[in-house]
Amino acid sequence: MAKASKTELEPARYKKEKEDAGGEPLEKKLWKAADKLRKNMDAAEYITNRSFDDPHFKDMILEYLKKFGETKRKAIDALIMPKLSTVLTDEQKKAKVSNMLSALRMQEKIKITAYATWVLA
Repeated sequence: MAKASKTELEPARYKKEKEDAGGEPLEKKLWKAADKLRKNMDAAEYITNRSFDDPHFKDMILEYLKKFGETKRKAIDALIMPKLSTVLTDEQKKAKVSNMLSALRMQEKIKITAYATWVLA
């Protein structure tokens, strides 16, 4: 007895979700839409929305602590949040900063004191 292929076993509803009315796979349709959006965005808008990568911001935090010795979370937020992508909400930006601080703490590069002050480890 021959084995059935994955597509033969796949329920019809999943096949329908993967393809639009024209029979084009959803993934291909999404890539086309992304390409179209990229063409409509100018370079300055792209850079503003893109932001920098996490290592850049982590280095900024470490440099700040090297220069000033210690800091409160509010100062770190003031340093990093305005430089994050304008696409993110304030809540998302705050969460991103929290994740960066946690990562640096887990790497034992920084620590938090009993007075809620961040210092180099």
